[in-house]
Amino acid sequence: MKSRSRNHQLYIKERELDYDESQFGEIKFRAQLSNPCLLEIYGFKRATAENRIQIYFETFDSDLERDIQKAITEKTVLPEEKLNNLLHCTLSALSYLQENNVVHGNITPSNILRVGATYKLHENSIIANSASLFQQ
Repeated sequence: MKSRSRNHQLYIKERELDYDESQFGEIKFRAQLSNPCLLEIYGFKRATAENRIQIYFETFDSDLERDIQKAITEKTVLPEEKLNNLLHCTLSALSYLQENNVVHGNITPSNILRVGATYKLHENSIIANSASLFQQ
């Protein structure tokens, strides 16, 4: 498991695995990717329930969808500094994924998470340009 700061809590997500376990290889591959603009995976393990896996992510404060809804409700706009950070981190994460032959499968505001003042891309599924990447 990767080390983390003492002040960070973990966000634990449990996923069902396909019977061919290709998702296990996908998660193992994704855990090896590291970029300051991707939500960090600290580790993963098989859950006690059959065909399930627990993934340990860094915790987050909010997501872009909630931040936009809050701005609409309060009749405000997102500050320019926050928008610049959002664009920089999203594009940086996508560029990094492309350099590693990975395509993000579902870019939505709910998959762009805020950790402190920094936005990070989270993915529920990634698609490698070569299926053999998952078997490394």
